[in-house]
Amino acid sequence: MTNSYSLGISLGLLSTFFYSIMDATIKYASIHHKIDFVVFYFYISTLIVIFILIIGLYKFKTDLFIVKNPLAVLIRGFITFINFFLVFYILKYLPLDIYYSIVFTAPLIASIMAVFFLKEKFTLFKSISLFLGFLGVLIIANPFSNNFEEKYLVPMLITVLIALFVALSGLVTRKYLYNENSIKISFYVFLICSVCSGLVSVGKTGFSGFIIDNSLLNYVLLTAVTCLIGFFLFLKAYQITPIQLVAPTEYALMIWGVFFGYIIFGDSTTLTTVLGCFIVIISNIIITIDSKREKANVQ
Repeated sequence: MTNSYSLGISLGLLSTFFYSIMDATIKYASIHHKIDFVVFYFYISTLIVIFILIIGLYKFKTDLFIVKNPLAVLIRGFITFINFFLVFYILKYLPLDIYYSIVFTAPLIASIMAVFFLKEKFTLFKSISLFLGFLGVLIIANPFSNNFEEKYLVPMLITVLIALFVALSGLVTRKYLYNENSIKISFYVFLICSVCSGLVSVGKTGFSGFIIDNSLLNYVLLTAVTCLIGFFLFLKAYQITPIQLVAPTEYALMIWGVFFGYIIFGDSTTLTTVLGCFIVIISNIIITIDSKREKANVQ
């Protein structure tokens, strides 16, 4: 493994810490304060754009606005907008451990999507991994249990969709944006998020809906800072390291999810969630081994 691969994996692991703080902040604000998550999203993404603009103009001056593949950046921006839109909505309704356990299917989804995007072969190992990943999510949801909470069903399905967009964003970055500067990409991605969330807010509540309570400003600032750091680390990791190696670093989110879920929200992780998560991780390990084997055969 090259030094760049080791650095990419380290950056991926570090990004999970900041993303988990972001998620916990959003969840806490949603539960304990009356917020419009779309307006909240607008303020956070706009603040991130301002941060990046200051950093970018200092480092690149007007070159900040020049990218090599504007179409790919635009697509990446819309994917990120939809992904964070769903995340901001869903965290209020789902415990962090369950949320992260289902998001863990992203590496598996990415590997399956790579068959179509990166022309990789659909092997027996991928078939086994797909089955195990589906089984793991089914165990986490546990729909046949007498204790199954129907209120979690829709949030779980939306979380699977989030995992899909996480995988798609990684693939787009790896295939089309590997030679772009991460600061430039981030500026345009969050600018798109700011504009789109602003338009949704206007359509939903009008311009009066942009007024936000002063008590929420600390949450906006903390979410923006942790999101920006996590995004930079995540983006850089995918630029310098194959997706199959970076994506499994997301497993660390489970540790943070259990920790913050217990400390902040008093949630306790169930045995079925741990078992389902373990099976999903096994499916991703199989995918990683298979990807390394394919790469060795090509070389």
